[in-house]
Amino acid sequence: MEIELDLNKSLEENANVYFDKSKNLRNKIIGAKNFLETSQKKMKKYDKAVKTKYLNYNKQWFEKFRYTISENGYLFIGGKDATSNEIIVKKHVLENEIVLHSSAPGSPFFVTNQDFESFTQTNKKDLEDCANVLFNYSKAFDLDIFSGEVFYVKKDQVTKETMSGEYMSKGSFMVYGNKNTIKTELGFFINILLIDDDFWNKYEKNEISDFVKKIVEIFKIKKIEGKYYKIFTTATDLKNKNFKTFYINSGSKKKSEVSNLLMKKFSLFSNQDIIANLPNGNFSIKEMN
Repeated sequence: MEIELDLNKSLEENANVYFDKSKNLRNKIIGAKNFLETSQKKMKKYDKAVKTKYLNYNKQWFEKFRYTISENGYLFIGGKDATSNEIIVKKHVLENEIVLHSSAPGSPFFVTNQDFESFTQTNKKDLEDCANVLFNYSKAFDLDIFSGEVFYVKKDQVTKETMSGEYMSKGSFMVYGNKNTIKTELGFFINILLIDDDFWNKYEKNEISDFVKKIVEIFKIKKIEGKYYKIFTTATDLKNKNFKTFYINSGSKKKSEVSNLLMKKFSLFSNQDIIANLPNGNFSIKEMN
């Protein structure tokens, strides 16, 4: 270690300078140790919380959008805003597949990657399921519009092309040709699938339903250490004991009240995934199982 001496100062004065420096360094070391100990205690509390609470299982690409799962286990994805509406219609559905929309204000576009001709002939209930959730994600929920209509068309009927002189805003599309109409109303179901050792014991014993197996497939859930959950919406109460189901409708509760209630009831680590699956507005909530 090199020591520099100030020749304009006495030996005692130089010694005092280094004494003060050593004292400052000692205080910094003590402060660093205290910070490290405090951080380690916080990490231990965090680790304990993670082990005792349910975390959201690794997210799939479609979870950044709206999504719902029909009674027969088909995935429908939709826009959250003008930008995601554009992405959904332009990038996530083929020309011969299905697009759903409503004239209700603020309505999202929903799509499913199913062949229009065959699916619309055999899976009307699944389309009705999507229509119901889609309608609830429009401003109808916030405005308390009890009922309305949703239509579905083939993707090639949906375009940004307009008549000469007209302008199509972001997230909006022109729909040409015949529309197939579904009447629907407010109210839908939010479901919480809890994934822990008990779940995997039932899974390995084949004691879970075919619908839950489809959920596992859709979200690509694999057995890993820890406690996890998945949240998804449905149009009907599937009366399934493998997940917790709540009926959501318009009411007086704020979104934060509903999300915090469910988070605390099931020891979920965050309420953000619940919030992401709720429309805008005020709510009533009823536990179904």
